[in-house]
Amino acid sequence: MKTILIVAATVLLGYSIGATPGLNENLHWNLWFVIPVSGLILGMFIGWLQFFTAYAVNLRIGNSTAWLLAIAAAAAYLATEAGIYNAMMIPIGGVDGMPDGEYAVSALFTFQEYVSMTLSSTAYEGRGGVDYEYGGIATKLTYAVDVLACFAAAFMTRAAIAKKYPYCERCGLYKKRDTKFEAKMPAGDATADAFDKLMGLMEQRNYSNVVSFLKDLSGRSAKDGDVMITADQRFCPTCKEASIVGRVYKSNGKEWDEVDDLAFQFESRPGEHVMIG
Repeated sequence: MKTILIVAATVLLGYSIGATPGLNENLHWNLWFVIPVSGLILGMFIGWLQFFTAYAVNLRIGNSTAWLLAIAAAAAYLATEAGIYNAMMIPIGGVDGMPDGEYAVSALFTFQEYVSMTLSSTAYEGRGGVDYEYGGIATKLTYAVDVLACFAAAFMTRAAIAKKYPYCERCGLYKKRDTKFEAKMPAGDATADAFDKLMGLMEQRNYSNVVSFLKDLSGRSAKDGDVMITADQRFCPTCKEASIVGRVYKSNGKEWDEVDDLAFQFESRPGEHVMIG
């Protein structure tokens, strides 16, 4: 039931975006006629929203649910057209039998006729006032790419976020944060030794020692360090099983780049969670 509600809310969101003046005017952007900007942005937003809705209701997103939600994101992109169709007004003047004024598109055309006209061709104004026009086939292909981009962006965004939020299978709950540890250190043997010691403690499966070491490491953090270790300590409020999700970053002088190969995760036994004061 939770999955169905999120799917329905996703499609309704797409319709609402299409029916909102201002928002609906910025749909279907393509960079250089190829990169589906609108599809990617909408997909990322939907993926983010879907995950945190699932988080709020403690819905675990398994493989089948992940695919279903991605399909719902693509359906939401399609639903924007229904929203546009029902909200769009067009000016009409000089037509026999029709007073001049603005008319709802839905009062003039069926939805099928509107979609057919929308996908028949597309005109763009380029730099220097040069006009470009897609034919029907190119317009349909571009639209299909937009839909696929929305699908893929929602799927990948949600998957990337989910890695940071461990789930307790035993209790059917997302784990809540206790402490976010952060330690900055200068690159060198001392930092490598500290990381090796952390890995050794994790291999020993001693949760209390791992937490104590992270707390000590965080307390010795150097402001000018160019290596950063972060560790997010989360726990199940019911069974007290804990997870520590860790990342390692290296400074390039301007920002922190994640070192993917050094990411780590530790799972405690039920009841072992330690509250950090």
